[in-house]
Amino acid sequence: MNVAIFEVCRNPEIRKQTETLLLSQAFERLAIPCQVYSNDGIWQRRTFLNRSLLQKSLSETALDVIHLALHGDRDGLVLGWSQAEKIRDRRPQTRLSPSEIESMTQWRGKLIVSGAASVYPLADSFLTAGASGVIVPERSISYQHLVPFLEGFYGSLANRQASQTALDSAIRQFPDLRSFRFLSRRSPGSLN
Repeated sequence: MNVAIFEVCRNPEIRKQTETLLLSQAFERLAIPCQVYSNDGIWQRRTFLNRSLLQKSLSETALDVIHLALHGDRDGLVLGWSQAEKIRDRRPQTRLSPSEIESMTQWRGKLIVSGAASVYPLADSFLTAGASGVIVPERSISYQHLVPFLEGFYGSLANRQASQTALDSAIRQFPDLRSFRFLSRRSPGSLN
């Protein structure tokens, strides 16, 4: 299993323990190959995402899972934030729209995972593009247990459990994260 993590921080200048940092450390412990694409200042190789770089990155290797540590909404995935001095004043500046997601063949056959409920409205766009499934919470969640939850989920996936089985196992360990859903082209609430 090969994973890529895509992260676009709203405040990359502040040193912090990000989901991407903690998750990449978990992948190292689990011996899961992982490539990180992040604008956060903690990374030696910072990546500033745009549409073409995202497409190229998704195409470069045999990726099985795409982990999105990105904000999103019905208007799309946030690929860049404004540079306002105050963090609370920063707004999405560049987005990957639902129609752009749907037209990108690079999602085909990949499992898309996100801990951000704001990505939930985009699940059908990923499925239309050919993603094998989308795992995302349908409501906002507490991030208190997110990384251990994801570590358990990814550990089960690495042990060849099916996506739904791996998700169910992680939810049993962390019932506060039961709003996570596995959506596929055949699941209720998504495309048929």
